[in-house]
Amino acid sequence: MTDDTSKTAKLTLVPGNPLKTADHLPRYVRVTERLPNGVIAFDFAVGTPDMFVELILPEDAFEAFCENNSAVHMTLEQSAEVDLEMEKYRYGEEGMELKRAAARMRSGENEPS
Repeated sequence: MTDDTSKTAKLTLVPGNPLKTADHLPRYVRVTERLPNGVIAFDFAVGTPDMFVELILPEDAFEAFCENNSAVHMTLEQSAEVDLEMEKYRYGEEGMELKRAAARMRSGENEPS
């Protein structure tokens, strides 16, 4: 189709309802691993740090990716929050309580709360 209107048409899921873009939302990266071959494994999130995809890119491509997306590195606090949420998902609330009880026992606290 070479019609000029196809070039300017907006994407839609439902006819008449254009998709909203996330151009205004913040973008986050968190490096999770640097491999010996120069590849960087990282998490990429749009809008909120806790909803991310895992990606890998060579270092030069990673730096260009961050620049093109105006991505900021997650803070230590954001990373800790993401890690905690991942543990809750992995172990459930009961598993998290067992982990907390084991930590209390290791620290010398005998009575679980």
